[in-house]
Amino acid sequence: MFKHRDVPAISVIVPVYNGEKYLGQCLNGILKQTFRDIELIALDDGSTDSTPEILADFAARDSRVRVVTKENSGYGATINRGIDEAHGEFVGIIEADDWPSPHMYARLHRAAVRNTCDLVKCDFYTTYETWEASANNFAGYPVGRVFDTVDEPQVLCIAPSPWAALYRRSWMLENNIRCRETPGAAFQDTSFTLKALFAARRCLLIGDNLVHYRCDNEASSTNSRDKALAVCGEYAEALAALRRMPDRCEQLAGWLYVIEWRSYGWNYTRIAPELRLPFAERVREEFLAAAADSAWNCDLFAVDELERVAELLELGAEQFVERYPETYQKVGG
Repeated sequence: MFKHRDVPAISVIVPVYNGEKYLGQCLNGILKQTFRDIELIALDDGSTDSTPEILADFAARDSRVRVVTKENSGYGATINRGIDEAHGEFVGIIEADDWPSPHMYARLHRAAVRNTCDLVKCDFYTTYETWEASANNFAGYPVGRVFDTVDEPQVLCIAPSPWAALYRRSWMLENNIRCRETPGAAFQDTSFTLKALFAARRCLLIGDNLVHYRCDNEASSTNSRDKALAVCGEYAEALAALRRMPDRCEQLAGWLYVIEWRSYGWNYTRIAPELRLPFAERVREEFLAAAADSAWNCDLFAVDELERVAELLELGAEQFVERYPETYQKVGG
């Protein structure tokens, strides 16, 4: 089945926990790719529904499917196990409630090989039960040409989408691009995506929508409101990783603080009201340290963003939350 002594060109990692509702659509989307030189590594993270039976059925019907059954340890640990299990020159990730367009991996692989890329990313559809739309995730970013992230540091502000990408596996291992292993936490794609972008010396963005990202799955971590501080741990992890890259930290850290502030603004709006004060206290602590960093650059922030940062630092968390009880983001921004 595979070329080059049974080594596949691409290993597609599918982490799944109780994914019976959408799993079949996901797996069929991978196996029906126009690019056939793929191994599909499905990692069952301790499912208690019919997921194991669905995976066994697919494995029996297609030799490219390999099922790894493990005790429940969370999304990050499951992704990392998949990277360890992969044999392919390149690695892709698809979450069990999403699915790729039929030519996704053909497009990504061709671009990665032709351009000797570490990382190739595509745009995606935001998909709901009865409609979908282009995420338009790359508007204003360098599409269609190879770049080093330090030369285009604003790309750190692209919404995390680790499943809309192809990664050279040897590069991932060399740069320790892995998820945080925090059982029960959320947002573990955040530090993973940032670490990949920090290390990408040859990155390419493809503007076409090649994967369907489901947004109305109630079990998705993006719909969890009880993990207010999980995202903070992700940015702490990302900053620590960046500081281990002194040749790249100076150019990238300022932009990291910008995307961190924007991400925190989105999280502040969605969490339960009673969690906003402890969250604001944590954010204030982090941005007091950020503002003292030599990489801090006020010019990278929008005017309204910088005003809100200043208010939080000067007023303190309690008065800030009183002033902004629901959101501190600019309406429409």
